[in-house]
Amino acid sequence: MQLTSNRIKTSDALECIEYFYRENMTDGLPVVPPTEQRVQQFLDAVALPPDARIADITERARVITAEKVAINAVMAGCLPEHMPVLVAAVEGLADPVFKFNHLASMGSPWPLLIVSGPIVRTLGMHYGRYLFGSGNRANATIGRALSLLLWNCCELRPDAIQRGDLGNSGRYSCCIAENPDTAWEGLNEWEGFDRATSTVTVASGYHLCMCRSLCTTPHGILAPLVNAISQHEFSPGCIVVTIPPPLEALLVDQGWPKRRIRDYLFENAGGR
Repeated sequence: MQLTSNRIKTSDALECIEYFYRENMTDGLPVVPPTEQRVQQFLDAVALPPDARIADITERARVITAEKVAINAVMAGCLPEHMPVLVAAVEGLADPVFKFNHLASMGSPWPLLIVSGPIVRTLGMHYGRYLFGSGNRANATIGRALSLLLWNCCELRPDAIQRGDLGNSGRYSCCIAENPDTAWEGLNEWEGFDRATSTVTVASGYHLCMCRSLCTTPHGILAPLVNAISQHEFSPGCIVVTIPPPLEALLVDQGWPKRRIRDYLFENAGGR
């Protein structure tokens, strides 16, 4: 099937980039020109026709097709092999549980993509230390592709429905990966899949990152988290906690799996 998006003609790649700036089709950073050949390569990577419906964003009365995902993925600097992650992420956005319209709230939330399973290693995604980057192409461009898609296809822009008092730097890109060799169960297993199945979790809310701690007991390590969540003024909401490898090792050695940590935080942070 033929691609259906509008074609533009420019003298060279730089003029194409300037066109996207003039037409407000970029997040402020330069984009890769989405040529027809390149977009088709991305569609071929997932064996989808251009008009395949990936998601119905009912809150915005928009249908996201495979062609639109591919175009924005090219613009973001992705590789064709990144497409399966993006397709899964867009499907997650459309799930009613995600409550898409909350992205227009004054708290400046934004989707965080968490990739789990063997595809983390296949794509060479970064995990563990320096989890939030920068420097890894897969992490950076997959997150940015989703942001560009929301910008160009769902009006999540400052001049449209996007709100927020101070904004959110994660709106450029917010994609991380789980350690595929972790002793803990991955989010793929948490959601009922086996360890060999790759998944994408779409979470939106607030992100709390554990830092180095002088404590060596689970209760001492988790005390700052309990305090932070208890004092969180934007409750209720989804809180994603990231724990660095050294603290993970301490918690694993003392018999604390993820679910026990989750339950402890829930019980001691006010059940929020």
